[in-house]
Amino acid sequence: MIAESDLERPFLTLLETRIARELLQPAIVPPNWRIANTARGGPSVGQWSQPDLILISVRRYVSRAVPELELFGFELKTHQGFDVSAVHQALAHTRYVHYSHVVVHCPSDETWEHRLQDARYHAQRHGIGVIRLKAHAPDADFEIALHSERFNPAPGYQDDFLTGRLPGLFDWVQQQLGKES
Repeated sequence: MIAESDLERPFLTLLETRIARELLQPAIVPPNWRIANTARGGPSVGQWSQPDLILISVRRYVSRAVPELELFGFELKTHQGFDVSAVHQALAHTRYVHYSHVVVHCPSDETWEHRLQDARYHAQRHGIGVIRLKAHAPDADFEIALHSERFNPAPGYQDDFLTGRLPGLFDWVQQQLGKES
């Protein structure tokens, strides 16, 4: 039986090699981005406190004078763990991230179509993205079943998240935004 922690490494590789580029489209000026595992390391701050993985993107737009920070959160679930509470867990992460997704390992088409339909409905209703992994391997087939809506977290919560959960990337973010640390 596959545990959620078994999905971290394969999904991280998929995110680095294929999924990030798809989520960050379209972009006239390619964004700079980094990925961090927020499930491991750092303080344990409670249930539903942070996504398992984060994609940090800094985009520069021709029409804007300043770059824009975007955070994508990913909550990993096995098909047994993908239910309405998983959607609400990802929804809780929108206090920090602009885009929140539940990533579901579900190899069975039948399970995906029938048993998990209710959870997908709730994800769509709340604007949460859903990504299906068909295997737990770095080269697995995947589908972005639902794209996340954009959320607007309070800047103070985002700052606390960046400094408390991603201190190793804080200087990179500051540099990309043209700020001094």
